Amino acid sequence: MRSAGRAIGSTMDQKVRKVLAPSMRAAFDYRLPELWGGDARADTPAPVPYPAACRPQAWSAASAVALMTALTALTGLEPDVPAGRLHLRPTGPLPVGALTVTGLTVAGERLGVAIGADGRIESVSAPAGLIVEEHAASQS
Repeated sequence: MRSAGRAIGSTMDQKVRKVLAPSMRAAFDYRLPELWGGDARADTPAPVPYPAACRPQAWSAASAVALMTALTALTGLEPDVPAGRLHLRPTGPLPVGALTVTGLTVAGERLGVAIGADGRIESVSAPAGLIVEEHAASQS
């Protein structure tokens, strides 16, 4: 049995989605800017992008680069497609625990890597034609 609070929250979620979704689609193409105008609904029927705002938000645009930098540092992932090689050099015991990364694209195909908390490579699914060179984690 659902609690009254949960039912109210669910109803509120539906109302918010019903009101915001069309506005977000029309005004921002589902990409939230870092700031938008707060004009009265009588003046503007939908949120209006603030002229100096970044779209998408600057931090979200940079997050992919930061994430790939972190993944590369932890896994030592270094694709060399022209040479037909994929190097993996984990750093050793991972500060984040076991790590599984799937859905990366290398040489136009999917790549997946699983590394245990101890830094050992547990599995790799790489594009056909790439030679995977697994290097043991450095022990300090």
